[in-house]
Amino acid sequence: MTAPTAYDPVRLTGRPDSALSRRLRPVKWILVIPHAVVLALLWVAFLLRSVDRADPEGSPR
Repeated sequence: MTAPTAYDPVRLTGRPDSALSRRLRPVKWILVIPHAVVLALLWVAFLLRSVDRADPEGSPR
């Protein structure tokens, strides 16, 4: 078995491309819209199932 060796941490330097960043902003928002719709539908389904399960014990199923 070998003894563990110490490594210096990796350090990266750079700066974002402002033109690319500007073009990606609308793409990110376009991708958020379908995710928000699906999330809203899942919440509605969860709430409807929760209300459906909250009926009294005596009711027939």
